[in-house]
Amino acid sequence: MAPTAVASATQAAKHGHELSHSTPLEVLSHGERIAASLGPLGKGCILRNHGILAVGKTVNEAAFLFTSMESSCQVQLLVEATGRPKVLITEEEAKFNFDV
Repeated sequence: MAPTAVASATQAAKHGHELSHSTPLEVLSHGERIAASLGPLGKGCILRNHGILAVGKTVNEAAFLFTSMESSCQVQLLVEATGRPKVLITEEEAKFNFDV
């Protein structure tokens, strides 16, 4: 079942899509590109220069995912401010976390 609800905001900085100021006709193609990037299992993404976007089957699910993503972004920025090197997880760990 495809997501039916969307939550978004212009606050945070997968996987960005760079969207410029658009005419009404271009907005549809941006939405189609984002939907194609998310695919049937996508839960959210970061739109470069626009913020985060979360999708869900209900408004509650989309809002929950949005606030989770926003908190994760805030934590990431705080960690990066320490100057310590990043420790990246493996693809296997990322897939496990995505599937949970």
